[in-house]
Amino acid sequence: MVTDQLMVNMLLIKKLKSVNQMKEKCSLDKLPIGITGIVDRVNCNENIKNRIFDFGIMENSLIVPLFSSPFGDPSAYLVKNAVVALRKNDCKDIIVTPV
Repeated sequence: MVTDQLMVNMLLIKKLKSVNQMKEKCSLDKLPIGITGIVDRVNCNENIKNRIFDFGIMENSLIVPLFSSPFGDPSAYLVKNAVVALRKNDCKDIIVTPV
């Protein structure tokens, strides 16, 4: 019988292994929940790019995925002490480096 604490520990180990393998740049939608990333570039069209910049998401800013909605889209991100929601289509064009 697996205890709750053992299950939590196994999930944490699995998450740490995935983070250790993830040292290179990726799109924001691939960044694991709770892992801080630094924005390298935003490759969206101008209308979306202006909206994303208004949220405070620009080059060299920190961003942390907090959680996703029950169906996975949109997801919530912490940016400059504010929580913003972004759709996966928009997140695919934001390139980040995990910290």
